[in-house]
Amino acid sequence: AAGSLTYDRPWFRKRHFPCFMEFELDTFCNLDCRMCPPELHSRKPGEVNEDIIIQTIQPLLSRLQWAKFYGGAPFLIKSYYRIWNEIIKSNARCRIIVQTNGPVLNGTIKELLNAGNFRLSVSIDSLNPENYERIRKGAHFENTWNNLLFFIEHSNQKKKPLNLSVCPMTDNLQDIPELIQFALKNRLYLYFNLLQYP
Repeated sequence: AAGSLTYDRPWFRKRHFPCFMEFELDTFCNLDCRMCPPELHSRKPGEVNEDIIIQTIQPLLSRLQWAKFYGGAPFLIKSYYRIWNEIIKSNARCRIIVQTNGPVLNGTIKELLNAGNFRLSVSIDSLNPENYERIRKGAHFENTWNNLLFFIEHSNQKKKPLNLSVCPMTDNLQDIPELIQFALKNRLYLYFNLLQYP
């Protein structure tokens, strides 16, 4: 299906202003995943003019329903923090959807998760530590696992859904059943991302 169909829904058509935004302002990432092509992740943060972005989106924030954030690794992208705070200040009901690879979690992130209407999607391709670290190069399974458990508990407390995003491939084919069982046990939504690269 065409990605544009996401925005072509009856409740969107009745409005005369944007109610859904997606942000992919930087490819800065802490990992070097096997399935991610080099042009989609960078080991250094890019330069983003936050002032221009905030000035542009500010008039739209009060009516925004969803805002999605991608990376790289969104929790490492400095400009996102300012945007998240602006959304929380202008429109606390707006859903802030973040696609995270899992290893990054600190006090600032926890404060934001408590302050805003965040919905997280955690990328994890295996619950086998050795295989996970082979696929997600640079990650430590124990750290990601502990963060995932925190995200699950936090989402349950807030009564908000939590998604798992899995890239099925030959590297983790044997691990898919365990991921499905884990998602069912913890009442998580499970998404399979179709890989478009060798």
